[in-house]
Amino acid sequence: GEPVFFLRREGVLGERVKMDGREEREGGKFNWTSFSKWGNIAVGAASFVAGIFAFIWQFLDFGAEFTPLTFLVYIYISAFGAFLVMAELNRPRCFMVACDFVRGRVFRGIFVGILATLTLTAGFTGNLSSASNIILLVVGFTTLAFSFTTCIMGTYIAYDDEPAILPTRGSSRAQKQSSTAGVEAMDGGAARTAPSQNFVSQI
Repeated sequence: GEPVFFLRREGVLGERVKMDGREEREGGKFNWTSFSKWGNIAVGAASFVAGIFAFIWQFLDFGAEFTPLTFLVYIYISAFGAFLVMAELNRPRCFMVACDFVRGRVFRGIFVGILATLTLTAGFTGNLSSASNIILLVVGFTTLAFSFTTCIMGTYIAYDDEPAILPTRGSSRAQKQSSTAGVEAMDGGAARTAPSQNFVSQI
């Protein structure tokens, strides 16, 4: 039967990946994986801009209440938005190593959800009719939608030089050796399996 291991190589666009005989979510007429990736980049950039705009708007809106916590939330929104963009672009390497949890789709989706809750909390705080609050609410609800999309349709983000062999249920040692040998053959013997600690981040 078909091996129950699948190979993912970052940077190979449109690669066909098999898992237990099923085509992965990248197949079909609509590429949900790319939609999730570029959607996260868009909402991350929007959150970054919205946080900065709301921060500045506090000084322009004389009727707004000044609280240090509000400014801290705006800073977090901008910082998390920038982190999300870097995670989806897989750059820089030092960030991906330090924040290894964002490589897995589930943990990355949770991170997007946290960003959404911060943005919505800031949007519902204060004057709902102000420009900054309206922008924060729009960005927040959009980000919340992409958090679910990432958890369900996202994909594992591998390093540029990392061919990852991901085991699945029911896999045997012989199948693992067979799959590893195939990867080494394609890479001229230079392939390596993913470190054991990376299996957690692939969730």
